[in-house]
Amino acid sequence: MRPGAAFAGFRQVLLDPLAITSPAQEEQARSMDPQRYAPTPEYLQQLGRTYRESFAAEFSRGGLSLATEPGPGVLRLSG
Repeated sequence: MRPGAAFAGFRQVLLDPLAITSPAQEEQARSMDPQRYAPTPEYLQQLGRTYRESFAAEFSRGGLSLATEPGPGVLRLSG
């Protein structure tokens, strides 16, 4: 978020799940450093939780709670 961003018209934030995609298998084979490994599903789930928790904490500091569905006064974020 940009410091000083105004959210005056919003009371809540709806965070869509974080979308993480893996490269195509051929691309991954070409670019994969033998010392690196593809992320596990557990790692990707933790990354999604960290994203959600971090954004929720930041918006909470600004007085916005998390919404469970879209509606008036709800800012929706996708990522």
